[in-house]
This record gives sequence, structure tokens and C-alpha cells, in this order.
Amino acid sequence: MAKKLRQLRRGISPVEVAGNVVNRYVSAARTKLKDWSGNYVNGVTYYTISADRQREVQNSLATWYETLLAIRPRIVEAYAVAKAEYLAKKAGVTLPPVKVTA
Repeated sequence: MAKKLRQLRRGISPVEVAGNVVNRYVSAARTKLKDWSGNYVNGVTYYTISADRQREVQNSLATWYETLLAIRPRIVEAYAVAKAEYLAKKAGVTLPPVKVTA
């Protein structure tokens, strides 16, 4: 995500950045799909048989959720601004800049 934002800040068009993302994913999938599938199956198998791994993941997720709850107002505001701008651009409308304050 950070790399894509840097590309956008350097003036590379969003269409080009999005195209690069899709092309890289498709290219990687063509050569690595069997590896990805095998890794996924191995990971799921390990997860389902390891109580320690399940506790570790539960604790990690709980920490993530606590963090998200703590900054929820900022996320909600930023998402609302981004969604409004996105929908306006799709409709061909220009909105005045909005500063997220939370």
C-alpha cells in the first residue's frame, strides 16, 4: 500500500498504478499458483491441529481489534471522506477538499 501511495504522489496515474497491481498479481499467479495453494493448505492444516497457534492468532486478533476500536472515529471519518470523493469522481463531480480531523 505504501509503495502505491508513493507512486501516486510522484504523479503516476491511479489507472496506471491499478493496472500495475492487476498485472503483477496475474503474472505471479501464473507462475506461483501451485505454491500458493500448497502454502495455504499447509497453513490451514497447521492452524487446525495446533492449539498453541490458535491461541496465538486469537491474542493477535484481539490486539488488532482493540487497536481498531481505539481509532474507530478516525477510520470512520476517513472512510466517509474517501467514499464521498470516490462516488463523486465516478459521477464526474468535483468536491472541495475535506480535511479529516479525527
